[in-house]
Amino acid sequence: MKNIIKIVVILLTLTLITACTSRVAFQAQKPLLNSALVYIYLPINTGEDDSVSASIYNIKINGKSISSAIESNEYMAFDMKTAEITISIVRGAIESKSVTLNLKASKTYYLKIEDNLENNSFNFIEVDENQGLREISKTGLSGSVAIEENSIVTEIVEKEENSKFSKIDEIKKAHILKEQGILTLEEFEKLKKEILTK
Repeated sequence: MKNIIKIVVILLTLTLITACTSRVAFQAQKPLLNSALVYIYLPINTGEDDSVSASIYNIKINGKSISSAIESNEYMAFDMKTAEITISIVRGAIESKSVTLNLKASKTYYLKIEDNLENNSFNFIEVDENQGLREISKTGLSGSVAIEENSIVTEIVEKEENSKFSKIDEIKKAHILKEQGILTLEEFEKLKKEILTK
């Protein structure tokens, strides 16, 4: 009986999620201590026929691919060590554009993907903070979904069903950052301990 109730609760939750979802809205953050914060974003861009870009862009940092991609009206945020880095955006596994930055501690950088639908091309540029904040504030977090009119049912399911998996997912993400050279082994181990003791 208990399992049947759980299944019903999960089905109700899934129904609510699919009926009432949108992307998690942009939330400004500050760089971590002794780190730089890099935002990469792709504002909505429509062509003359009002079609929205359907391009998907993959990200490489110093030649190493990031596991998730960015699409129209999305952003990503990266806390990075202070160093010179090259960030590349790849469209269709063929076209690539790069920006090289000399990252400084406590500084925030805004990198914009400009999708030119009429010319079937794109640009990848650094923009100033005013322009970056104005444009990125209209986007949502890449790969995210926010539940509007959040229900208690969702909270119960998340606590009961997903609490074990969320820690594993966080550790996996941290491991990917270590493999990509964004985190040192010491930083990874420290982060792993913090995640496990939550």
